[in-house]
Amino acid sequence: MSSFAELDQSNVVDIDLGSAEFKANAHRHMVEWARRPPFYVLGHGQPQLVVGRYVDVHKIFSDTQTFASEMPRGPGWEQFNKIMDAQFVTQMDGEQHARVRRLLTPAFSSRRIEQLQESITGIVDGMLDRIEANGPAFDGMKDYGALLVVDALLDAMVNMNERRKAIFVAFHDLIPGTTYVKPGEPWSPQLRRAFDRTMEEIKEIIDERRLSPRQDFISDLVNARDAGDKLNDRELFDQIFGICGASLSATSRAAAVRCTCFTRTTTSANN
Repeated sequence: MSSFAELDQSNVVDIDLGSAEFKANAHRHMVEWARRPPFYVLGHGQPQLVVGRYVDVHKIFSDTQTFASEMPRGPGWEQFNKIMDAQFVTQMDGEQHARVRRLLTPAFSSRRIEQLQESITGIVDGMLDRIEANGPAFDGMKDYGALLVVDALLDAMVNMNERRKAIFVAFHDLIPGTTYVKPGEPWSPQLRRAFDRTMEEIKEIIDERRLSPRQDFISDLVNARDAGDKLNDRELFDQIFGICGASLSATSRAAAVRCTCFTRTTTSANN
């Protein structure tokens, strides 16, 4: 789309996808969008196409020529660049995507997933034990939701210490600020500093695993080989950053809270 003038103005919805109003009523909006054809939203910069119906979503994911996964770079796209300078596997197409995905496969083997499940089960049990000990009232976000995704990703998958986890969480907390970057504007100094600190920690983690491999996700990526091929330094960094840095999203935390509410309600009903 070369200009706003080419858009069908009758198919433009006036809504701010980053606003508090939208976030408070997101479920109601999405229920409506699941029944209507794709439409446009005019945010800061590029028009956004919102697709809610399954048949339309399936078409988009099936047509990588028209709907590329790789995100454009440059002025106008800053607010969509959530992982900043990195390129995660979900932002690749064609042979590049197939190759990196193939090299990532060992890190998601059944053996590693079973190990991860055991670790997460222990983490959740510990959280619930602390909630019970300090109950009966508890804060679903502070005491559970905000901790669950962080510990599942950074503790169970990567075995990070508290100092290192704090660096990743600090970066996560600033990522939503990219949504409000106007076309051509730089990222805020705070976000850039947090990103640089996270980059340095990932480089240290990679060096540590190369020197002393462990039975964990990062070591699997560092040592991944397929017919003599392996992830290069940039690819390795980007995949670890995408999973351990940018994946600590507000959506993940919110999902953890909804899961918490469902779990507590179900447990109460069963008791």
